Amino acid sequence: MSDDPKNPNEKEERPTAPDEDLLDDEEGEEESEPVGLRGEEELDEIYSQRVQAPEESSEEAAGSEEDQEDAAAPSPRPREGARRPGWRDVRELVMEELKERALRANERLRAQLNGSVGLTFSDTGKNYLFDWRQDKPAISEVEAAALSGSAPDCTIRISQRDLERIARGGLNPQVAMLSDKIKVEGRAGLAIYFFNLVVP
Repeated sequence: MSDDPKNPNEKEERPTAPDEDLLDDEEGEEESEPVGLRGEEELDEIYSQRVQAPEESSEEAAGSEEDQEDAAAPSPRPREGARRPGWRDVRELVMEELKERALRANERLRAQLNGSVGLTFSDTGKNYLFDWRQDKPAISEVEAAALSGSAPDCTIRISQRDLERIARGGLNPQVAMLSDKIKVEGRAGLAIYFFNLVVP
């Protein structure tokens, strides 16, 4: 072993400064630095204090599995797999949830949704017609012939799975349009505003 005082494997200990600088001076002067700005040394010190956690006793560390799960950091928002509370399946999403969202939409979005949208599911063959030309949106399940006969302003062809992924936040509708997971005929702008109702 060398007697070198600066061993690269040892971490240099820095003295901790009292928290006096966080308090106002006796004279009532405010800090010269704006709140929130800190020097590099102070940030290093804060980081080293966070890294050096106090050791727990073996009994406290053992804890029950429930305690360990509760103490775990919160998980990120689930993207896929978790159902949104407002709907159970795609039909309910289309027939009920989207109608409610359209009624709650702000005036600016409502103005952009003026028109009719045909929605065709490529994997099941189900068709829906959204008609927002009146004050209230009308949504109905229709046959393919009725959908083509009504000549909607925009027709969207998508799989049910992809619509669910969009509704859960797992798929960006604009990216899906560019990658041909969503095919749009007619007014593409209307389709984009339609998906504003679908995304969480």
